[in-house]
Amino acid sequence: MMKFSLTSVFILALVGCASQPSVYYTLTAPAANQQLKSTAVVPTGLYSIVSVSVPAPVDDTLIIVRQSDDRLMKLAHDRWTAPLGKQFGNALAVALTDELGMPPISTTQAALDAKVTNISVDVQRFDLLPGQFAELAAVWQVSVGSIKTGSPNLICYTVVRQSVEPGVAPLVQAQQMNIQKLAKAISLSLQTGQPYAGTQCQ
Repeated sequence: MMKFSLTSVFILALVGCASQPSVYYTLTAPAANQQLKSTAVVPTGLYSIVSVSVPAPVDDTLIIVRQSDDRLMKLAHDRWTAPLGKQFGNALAVALTDELGMPPISTTQAALDAKVTNISVDVQRFDLLPGQFAELAAVWQVSVGSIKTGSPNLICYTVVRQSVEPGVAPLVQAQQMNIQKLAKAISLSLQTGQPYAGTQCQ
């Protein structure tokens, strides 16, 4: 797995004026901007997002951008509305709802139904490079039945990247689009069994 190494990453903080207000961002794309929505929704049955993990160095309420291969910077006044892991999970649930026509059920409900499709997502990279690009790389798996005892029916690796203009807002919008592409990759695997562009499965 390509996790960030805590021993090789230096977290820096930008020091700004104390009077400067914080700006809050969300990874959930506005409905009007959901450009990747499927033209035809194919019912897939009940599904649940059982786990979403993001790299520990960026799982923060502060937005963290990459300066170089081994340096990350915390932005003092640009924040997520919740820690990144929770933000990512919520945004993915909304994007999958848009793709599949129904929201995921809770893990508690899923545990009571042996026919529920379980989805797990392990984000390997969540990179924000100002003025360059936003990249998302994730290993995800799909299984039917108990997530504790069942074997994955499908394991995939998706990498998506968007070029960006300077500024924090373009980085956030690009990652919103990347999450929509990840949701599309997952939904296509459930609907057709075919991989999406930028996705490898086994």
